Amino acid sequence: MKLKVVVLDLELTPRFQKWAVRIGAVAALVLGGGAIAWAAGLHTWNQDDVLNATDLNGNFTTLQGQITTLQGQTNGAITAGAYIVDNAGGASIGYQSGGSWIQSVNRTATGSVTITIAPSYFSTNPPCSVTPNSVASFATLPVVTTTQILVNLLSPGGSAVDSNFMIVCVQQHG
Repeated sequence: MKLKVVVLDLELTPRFQKWAVRIGAVAALVLGGGAIAWAAGLHTWNQDDVLNATDLNGNFTTLQGQITTLQGQTNGAITAGAYIVDNAGGASIGYQSGGSWIQSVNRTATGSVTITIAPSYFSTNPPCSVTPNSVASFATLPVVTTTQILVNLLSPGGSAVDSNFMIVCVQQHG
């Protein structure tokens, strides 16, 4: 690749030329960043600008619209997630996303939880991942059917242990 350099001599002092290049580079960065933000529909603030609710809410609305658009591009995938509270007193649903896909949870023994899935929520056995909330525990691969998920939590030494955990299941359609 050849690079052709053209020199335009305006008979300016070298010191002035250096400063002009520096100011031009900064201006290009500022204007380029502003152009990108403007194209994205986001308001950008400069030092000492007043933050107002209209501009801030406009930015949130734009970002939410982009998130909603991306969420709609899942090609029919069902993503279901939940936070399960598991302790010696029993197990319960901390929260769940993806609709009411969990019908019930039951602590069957120390470190063992059975999650009953709402009827017809999944058409096939979905792949699920389990992440314990405690670094002192890990989960074996969950046993998954269309109606139940069996989760076993173990300590690093291999003994059963109660621990809160996150579970996420995804089923692709189409």
